[in-house]
Amino acid sequence: MSVYRETNNLELANLVAKGRQSYAALTDGEKISFGHYLETLCIANEGALVFGKSFTRNQEAMTDLFNWHIRFHLSFNGSREWWTQFKIERGLPSDLTAAIERAIA
Repeated sequence: MSVYRETNNLELANLVAKGRQSYAALTDGEKISFGHYLETLCIANEGALVFGKSFTRNQEAMTDLFNWHIRFHLSFNGSREWWTQFKIERGLPSDLTAAIERAIA
């Protein structure tokens, strides 16, 4: 998944680590970069839900995979701060937002 490859850039990896600690502590520019990273991650993981509806995939297993990834990445304080703000300001499609909310509940 390309979103993970992006963190081969140590500057971004350090930003992700900082953002996970506290979204509020990031500068405006860092918030944009961290937010785009997490938004891309959420959208990229949506593929597991789509594949789960395929006749060649097990829907429960793919939903579990989606939930595991989203729950992990949004479990950090800073990530939750971002998600709370992002879903109000811009958000994602309602079905993906609902899936994310179920995953992190």
